[in-house]
Amino acid sequence: MRPSVTFEIGRTPQGSKMDDSLPDLGDLEREVMQLVWAHGPVTAEAVRERLSRPLKESTVRTVLRRLEDKGYTTHT
Repeated sequence: MRPSVTFEIGRTPQGSKMDDSLPDLGDLEREVMQLVWAHGPVTAEAVRERLSRPLKESTVRTVLRRLEDKGYTTHT
């Protein structure tokens, strides 16, 4: 079994409010960030369970990793 990795907010763009004006995020990245913002720190599995569409956990981990590369999340 893969160890659980927790993701949380890495930075808060444009102040302390998460909004729809994040130009470098796609729709899925924005939805994932909204979940991390609302429920963080969260695991990839917890995000996957809350998404509006069914995705594999590996896909969610990839999105979270890309968000980390952009500076939006960190993991422990």
